[in-house]
Amino acid sequence: MNVITEVRQFYQISDDCFGEGGESWIYGVKGHPSLCAKIYKKVKPEQEAKLRAMVNERFDGMVEGRRLYAWPLHLLYDPTGGFVGYLMHREEGQPLFNVMRPDKRDRVFSTPYNWTHSIAVAYHLAWIFEHAHDHGYIIGDANSANFLVRRDGSVVVIDVDSFEFTDKATGQHYRTGVGVPSYVPPELQGKNMSRNNYTEASDDFALAIHLFELLVGAHPFSAAIQTTDQQSLPYSDATYNIVHGICPWFRQTPNVKVPLYALDLAALPAKFRTAFGYTFTYDENTVRSAIPNRVKAGIYKMLLLDLYRRRSFVTCSANPAHRYLKDHNRSCPFCAAEQRVQSAWEQINGEPPQPAVRPASSRPAVSNGYAAGNPAPRLTPSAPGDTSANSSSKSKSKTLLNSFKSLFSKS
Repeated sequence: MNVITEVRQFYQISDDCFGEGGESWIYGVKGHPSLCAKIYKKVKPEQEAKLRAMVNERFDGMVEGRRLYAWPLHLLYDPTGGFVGYLMHREEGQPLFNVMRPDKRDRVFSTPYNWTHSIAVAYHLAWIFEHAHDHGYIIGDANSANFLVRRDGSVVVIDVDSFEFTDKATGQHYRTGVGVPSYVPPELQGKNMSRNNYTEASDDFALAIHLFELLVGAHPFSAAIQTTDQQSLPYSDATYNIVHGICPWFRQTPNVKVPLYALDLAALPAKFRTAFGYTFTYDENTVRSAIPNRVKAGIYKMLLLDLYRRRSFVTCSANPAHRYLKDHNRSCPFCAAEQRVQSAWEQINGEPPQPAVRPASSRPAVSNGYAAGNPAPRLTPSAPGDTSANSSSKSKSKTLLNSFKSLFSKS
């Protein structure tokens, strides 16, 4: 397939499709291995104008040598002049949801998986949300398929055409239009997102879900039903629980318990438990009033960087794939979770489950969240006291630190 850009550059799209979503295909570009083309199955009325605004923004999303977004480089048209898609950098990595799957984790990273890999991924994810918000963009459709995790633990957003923003040149507001219910906040559940706006607060809710999944190993609104009549209870549905604020870690509900496989919250520093509690504690009557309580991406980034830099990680003597915080756990919390699952399995089946063969693990090849040899990440974006930071960065860092101290003063 031959295509032409808005500046009359000609490209030839390869025949092999290496990615497909509900609305588009992803193809390679012949002679340009670092590029790929997103070709829409059916073009929506606003798509061309929205992508033109994004191309004109020339927002490369490069921070400290890392690309945070697969940003549109050029619009693509077929030989008749019809708009068909856009050109972008080709990114390599595994979908974020693979980090949350024990059977997939080891193929994601350059070293065998352990919990510090999840911490590094969580840090980079929080960094992306904060960076997008700082530049006037809402991620909107923040489901785990829209993020790729590189082998060093860094993250890139691949479906940026669903970002929500206002065009600085024209004032036109472009909506996300779509969303996966298990990452949509309660105030937007069931709404037509082509007519409603995502916000930073809705992004903060989705981010908190991702971080909780990465650190605890379960969706915060997933639940174990403690009754034989499971069909009569809707609590096994995460979307239902989001709408009604049923988060078993922070709200007691009859017959609803925390999933057995989840890490005990006591394995996390108290500040994380507090932060998640602010976001996930509400009910159907307090949804609106609870929105301002949601912790912002920049604060999560600070918490995660502090967590990763700790020197109190220890390796479990029974399973070298388990690494945990010694100062928050008398014994291995991962072994405890596995034992809960094994005990439940034996009660149901009368015999223990077949043990999985897991390789020995080491700390990931990242330094404070980065590949070895790369510079350490800086806070918002520079650490307080960095003389290279401009005045706005210093001001923002000070504001975030003040918010951080205020939010957790009682933790």
